[in-house]
Amino acid sequence: MSILEKKIEDYLLGRLSDQDLAEFKSQLKSDPSLQLEVEQTKAIHDSLELEVEMDLRQDLAIMASQENTPAVVKSIWSTKWALVAVIAALVGASFWMFSTKRPAWDKFASDAYVGYDFEGLRAVDQSIFSGILEEAREGKYGSAIEGLESYLDQHPQDYEARFLRAHLYREQGNQTQARNSYKQLAQSESILWAPRASWNYLLLSIPDQWDDTAKEMAAKIKAERNHPYHDKLPQLLKYVE
Repeated sequence: MSILEKKIEDYLLGRLSDQDLAEFKSQLKSDPSLQLEVEQTKAIHDSLELEVEMDLRQDLAIMASQENTPAVVKSIWSTKWALVAVIAALVGASFWMFSTKRPAWDKFASDAYVGYDFEGLRAVDQSIFSGILEEAREGKYGSAIEGLESYLDQHPQDYEARFLRAHLYREQGNQTQARNSYKQLAQSESILWAPRASWNYLLLSIPDQWDDTAKEMAAKIKAERNHPYHDKLPQLLKYVE
């Protein structure tokens, strides 16, 4: 189960802290792809719970019509808790099925995505980013992004920090902000980070957000034979053509 799938599960089961819940709801309002994933997961939850509840009611109705002996009462409670255990098992299985039976394009996009290497790619003093990187490693994406925003207000040309911010938006599940951040970085003059940002923008655009910007980026990568993602482009284009 990915970090995003775990967060969706915690959201549906009411296990998020107040701060995480507020952040997740804010993402949910602005990210249609996240809304769809939450709706699909909730539908699986609801259908499983309804089916098991109906079976439980039917069994209890049958038992209630029988003689009220201690053995019958014990059987009722044994059946009830057994079905509760079944609900928990089926919910867990539903998340496994949902995460393994992904569309081919989604698996490709996940496998081909270029993440951020936390093992010392920083081109500037590491001490500036020690706290931010630690929060990112611990999954505290909201506070890590806030730290990056403050830093980038003073250092807008730090392309590596801008790439990290886009990556954290993606890890947070905020696809819209991730795409926008990668788009802006792709249009920069960075020799190292602009190509990576372009590629990630394309990956986050397949299959149903393939806009004019994505078309232009893809055409540029196709035309530049020395582009680091030139050879991978044909495989990506299979999911949009």
